[in-house]
Amino acid sequence: MSLGLKVLKLSQLGLALGETHTVYLHITMIYHFCNMAFGRNFQALAAAYAHEHAMQITTVMTRAPKHERGFDHAMIVADVNAPSFVQRIEPGDHGIVTGFNQIFTQDTIERFASLVNIHASLLPYYRGPSPVHWCIARDERATGYTLHKLTPRIDAGPILYQDVVPIDGELRAEALTTRIAAAAGPVFVRYLEHLRTGEPWEARVVAAATVYTAPVAYRSFAPNDL
Repeated sequence: MSLGLKVLKLSQLGLALGETHTVYLHITMIYHFCNMAFGRNFQALAAAYAHEHAMQITTVMTRAPKHERGFDHAMIVADVNAPSFVQRIEPGDHGIVTGFNQIFTQDTIERFASLVNIHASLLPYYRGPSPVHWCIARDERATGYTLHKLTPRIDAGPILYQDVVPIDGELRAEALTTRIAAAAGPVFVRYLEHLRTGEPWEARVVAAATVYTAPVAYRSFAPNDL
């Protein structure tokens, strides 16, 4: 299934100044990689957007979820870098990662027209799989989220958008994770709109060092995640 994207004004090709000419590129598929708790908060948004715009957005998970609604048609992929999956990626395919427990290799990344990630902290701080836990453990007063391009180095790609989310003394990682995902939801939808329409993306970068009081570059899994 493909989608037309209006992306250029071609006055330079001899059209009258200001005249709009539609040029169509094609999105064959958008993959939504969401295996961890943070990412599952975005699934309903992806499904609603796909339905509204008659798009195909395929959820990719590494294992079938138990007793959860909305994932009946998820694609189960044990290894996103395995040839059996990588060879499915076609020119024009895009990917959005929102909480996933695998690292994409450079070869896999390069198969996508674009591949981005939403991370539950203000990068470059609190990189790693459990940023919400470590922000609470280190008594941060605020945190946030980052939309960034994916690279093989974890949570290190160029930043596309950031915003701050107050912690307000919340001590439950699950509750704060949900709050951050809710704050990031409109940006997730706006990025889908950017892919669909070809409208320019306006980057926003927060001075993360002014938000965190005890920042660290990287922390691994929280103890209860091991």
